[in-house]
Amino acid sequence: MTNNYAVFYNDDGSSMGCDAFESPVESHREWVDRVLDHIDVDVYTLSLALPDIVFYPSAAGETLGQRFARVEDIESEHLRAWTRCVRALDALGTDPIAVVGEHVRARGAAFFAEIRVSDTHHMSADLSYPLCPQFSMDHPEWRIQRNDTLPDGVEEMAMDYSFPEVRAHRLAIVRELAARPEIDGMELNFIRWGKNFIREEAFDKAHVMTEFIGQIRQILDDAAAARGSARLPLAMRLPSTVAECLAGGLDPAAWLANGCMDYLIVSDFNYSDPQLPVEEFATITAGTECKLLAQMGDMIGGTWQGKPSMKDRERGLAIFADHYHGLLNTDAEARATACNAYAWGADGISFWNICVNMGDVGSWCGPDHRARMLGWMNAVRDMETALQGPRHYHYMPLYKWLNTPLRNYAVNRQYHSPLGGQHCRILTFDSAQNGTRQVYPFRMADGRNGEALTGTLRFPIFNLAPGDDITIDINGEPVENSCVRRHGRPSTDPPVTIFVLALADCPAFRGHNELGLTVSRAEGDGESPYMEELEVIVEDDAT
Repeated sequence: MTNNYAVFYNDDGSSMGCDAFESPVESHREWVDRVLDHIDVDVYTLSLALPDIVFYPSAAGETLGQRFARVEDIESEHLRAWTRCVRALDALGTDPIAVVGEHVRARGAAFFAEIRVSDTHHMSADLSYPLCPQFSMDHPEWRIQRNDTLPDGVEEMAMDYSFPEVRAHRLAIVRELAARPEIDGMELNFIRWGKNFIREEAFDKAHVMTEFIGQIRQILDDAAAARGSARLPLAMRLPSTVAECLAGGLDPAAWLANGCMDYLIVSDFNYSDPQLPVEEFATITAGTECKLLAQMGDMIGGTWQGKPSMKDRERGLAIFADHYHGLLNTDAEARATACNAYAWGADGISFWNICVNMGDVGSWCGPDHRARMLGWMNAVRDMETALQGPRHYHYMPLYKWLNTPLRNYAVNRQYHSPLGGQHCRILTFDSAQNGTRQVYPFRMADGRNGEALTGTLRFPIFNLAPGDDITIDINGEPVENSCVRRHGRPSTDPPVTIFVLALADCPAFRGHNELGLTVSRAEGDGESPYMEELEVIVEDDAT
């Protein structure tokens, strides 16, 4: 296998859910077909290790549910189903690796094993929860020690890679997977949940992780030699900026210099972000054979679950909830996000967190949702395809938390992603900012060379009073007031004024853009106006 793949699809293990245990082989194959019947995927990755809990019979890791004598004793309904499926396959003399791997390869795609490097969906030391590993319970002294405060009832359960025993345990799982002939490569997922060392020590311990990655590379090389095959590729799913990586003890530039990495997947924690700064990684992959992919998922709106309502305005596709967190991709929004990724250096797309919604049960599942997801996925396979239709650039305050983050994330701070990225852009026009120009930065592949565009730019400002004055500029060039349409909706909660401009009336764009806003308030009373969302809809195919 070589690193010529452009499209990755991640299966997080959802194929083991529902009623898969009743006909486990056929159910797994059908789950794969739900994707491969409709979209050309180069690499199908299957989550197989979390990393200590594994989804197959294992001598190195702890097989999901193995410590439960009776499946009925597992409280979680979906993990009860997953455990039944693993046991049903084992009774047939097989496992998910063999069934999914063989079927994926028969369908013409490569099959990669995904290892989540520090997943802690388990949030406390509770062996009644099947995802809580016995390994972490046996060795609490090897867990990461936090210097910040976690919510009540939540513990840090991630293991600290500073300890050689932790690395040795997980290398044994890597070695076990690498020996499986069905596996064509491996993906290390550093997004779930981005905790590798004590946070304050991680930067200085990056060399420890670099050595660990080198050992994994050697395991894969040895496995390839043993089976007489070409190099087994190693993909890395990494946080969205180089700074986030280094803050977590990850040094992708060193991994590239050591020849360890074949694919670098730039990833937000959970969303499709048109502002993903892929160029930071394009700089370090330049001149290497490592392919650069951008992660895309179905969710686009971020964590906010409060007001404003998504039902009273044309704001996107709010399917399962009436707030930003309910916004899901449309074809046009996906095209815009993909165009930005390609324009700034991505070689391909990695689809993330799609599999969980490929089922038939739940508010965000079913045939209609599958058709919608597969539709936008087919629209972004490459730059040329992404340009075959409108591009809806939709910029959101992704990590505006309704409350302090409630889980054991690597970073638990308002306006930060769980990995530490600052992806939240909110302009507040309070008395201290009265009459002061504020900037909303946005990147846009369309118009990056200054060419004319057809379409619309729009944004809401909440709590704006009728007498408040606003001036607008783009990249420092003023927009004529006569070109701006305003739609006031004072009865909404919060009250909103929507500003709309034709792109033909906008000053020239340049790729990395600034929307400048200066609000001069007539009165200082009441809630401060704020702006946090921007949409640019491009109707032509100019880039």
